[in-house]
Amino acid sequence: MATLLEVQRALGQVLKDLADVPRVMVVGRVSEGAVPKSPYIVYRLDKIQMDPQDPTVIVDDANTQQVMANATPLEYVVEWVGGDAMGAAFRFSNLIFATQRTADLYAVCGFLDISDLMDLSGLELGTMRARVQARVTLNASLTSTAAAETIEHQGLRVIEQPHSFDKTFTVTQGVNPHGNS
Repeated sequence: MATLLEVQRALGQVLKDLADVPRVMVVGRVSEGAVPKSPYIVYRLDKIQMDPQDPTVIVDDANTQQVMANATPLEYVVEWVGGDAMGAAFRFSNLIFATQRTADLYAVCGFLDISDLMDLSGLELGTMRARVQARVTLNASLTSTAAAETIEHQGLRVIEQPHSFDKTFTVTQGVNPHGNS
């Protein structure tokens, strides 16, 4: 089981390992002011395909709970920018199937698919810049841990009309409202 950050790091490491030349790794998006001058790779999580029937809740103890989403597809957008972007993208898409690369990912997540490579080269800040984009789909069992939410007190009011009975009870966690043990 993994977190989104662990999956992101694993993908980033494989992207870095398969780079044709040293490339700056950018997670998320780049703004105009932050565009690296050297070739770089931008990758970001674009879509999580959650199954509403799937999450499993495990209460570890009275204070924490874990929610697990098993076999969740995660779709990343990856862009190679500058230099021989198409060659770098092809190298990644071809070598990702090498045994050692899929094994690197399997430590944290599974590799499902890589889309066709799309050439998005164009004018960037007044300079023609090579840009290639692909979508990489990974598969992971994701976990989140949170404090367990419990109700300690619940007020109840019982009214029975025909007998003019009106009594308010307060039920406290772990205490029998009738006073019996």
